[in-house]
Amino acid sequence: MAAVAVFLVMRPGGGENTATTTSGKFTLGAKVDVTSQTIDPTGGTITVGSKGGPIAGITLEVPQGSYDKARDFKVFYRPIKASTYEDGTPLGPLISVDNGGGYSNSAMTLKIPVTIPAGEYAVAVYYDEKTGEIEPMPLVTEDATSITVLTAHFTDISIMQVVKSLTAAALSAIDVDSGFRPSADDWQFPNSGSYLFSGNCNAMSVTAMWYYITQKVGNKAPQLHGLLDNNGNKPATPGIRSDGSSS
Repeated sequence: MAAVAVFLVMRPGGGENTATTTSGKFTLGAKVDVTSQTIDPTGGTITVGSKGGPIAGITLEVPQGSYDKARDFKVFYRPIKASTYEDGTPLGPLISVDNGGGYSNSAMTLKIPVTIPAGEYAVAVYYDEKTGEIEPMPLVTEDATSITVLTAHFTDISIMQVVKSLTAAALSAIDVDSGFRPSADDWQFPNSGSYLFSGNCNAMSVTAMWYYITQKVGNKAPQLHGLLDNNGNKPATPGIRSDGSSS
């Protein structure tokens, strides 16, 4: 992840808001266990009751078929005592859900009660305690008292109040450039599909983004485009699609 992450949120009902948050760190308090519940493959809902303290009222909906076997869900939190993020203020503690790890087969809906000051908005983010990196979660809806997001896996989650709101005109004046360039940072082969699928759009897009963020930017690796032609064997075979090259 780059040193600065840019949040661009299209709010329900129209209007754009953006803010930058520099990579930082939370100073955390002791872990507080809140609730645990077993969810079987038929799905279910977990609600944190009044004994949940600052995270009381959280609701997690697990659709039927999200997991092939029963999973034990444990919900806990850690108070955020201090934060070094410059443009985002945490609203409440760091929230955690532990269900054994891995990705679900269906997106789960997480509704988190939170008080958002008038004129501001909030972003739910994944938090990596080791690196300090944060990643915005997919937003479903947001109002003055709650934020609802989607997730297919769990890690530490924080609600960040973004303190800088901009109009569409002001937003258009901001120069935002990820640095990702077609024909340099994408795959070089065409999306011809496979035996199983007519197209591989999702896989090609996600792997290209992963490589760019974690390898090229994160580890100064060479560009992806053309990197895996013939698995590096010589001579190169740019005319043979099946070995990872374009025609």
